[in-house]
Amino acid sequence: MLDQLGDYAPDARQALTRAEAEARAMQHGYIGQEHLLIALLQVEDGPVSAIRDQFGLSASRIREAIKALVMAGTRPSEAEIGFTPRLTQALRFAADEAKAAGQLPTNAVHLLCGLLLEGTGVGAGVLQSVGVTLESVRAAYRPLPFGVAALRAAMATELVEQDRGIKRYLLTMPVGLYQEVQDLADRQHTNVADLLRRFTRLGLLAARIQETPGATLIIREGDTEQRLLLL
Repeated sequence: MLDQLGDYAPDARQALTRAEAEARAMQHGYIGQEHLLIALLQVEDGPVSAIRDQFGLSASRIREAIKALVMAGTRPSEAEIGFTPRLTQALRFAADEAKAAGQLPTNAVHLLCGLLLEGTGVGAGVLQSVGVTLESVRAAYRPLPFGVAALRAAMATELVEQDRGIKRYLLTMPVGLYQEVQDLADRQHTNVADLLRRFTRLGLLAARIQETPGATLIIREGDTEQRLLLL
């Protein structure tokens, strides 16, 4: 069914697969916008996770809110289940969003936009009720004009400080730069958040070395050394 509706990136396919699992867990004989929304909030990296953190959302909280709005089924469905018309329309809008942004194939954040563009389903209603708008989602992933993008890429906005001593930041990067980081994370079998933490530690080390006049940073790869003078 997915292949009939368009080409999807791995995170989008994963979300759609999880949406079916959410539907079956609620004993629904269909896959709706509400199931996809819960699945999207389980995406670990990328703009969707940043939006989730920005608005304080969680899959478990949204799942409970949806259960209060949508009655659970009475028995599990053993047969194949399909998308509702509203979800199908949202998927078409998501594909249009990806094309308009020049970011094919359709990924998870485009699916989130699709829910908001369709605007009449439970998924869209829940998002709107917590203040998530199409503009806020687009701002989190669409590339900014040259110059503005470079400025925003160097900025990290503090979102919330957790009781356990962790500060969360919304880091904005141009799409091309984010994709480079994502590709490296994939090659190293890790995630973007872990990779950025490692970059930060390396940057702090370089900054401390820089405080000593004439100091150099030595990078060793096998038997080869490369000295970097930090000005």
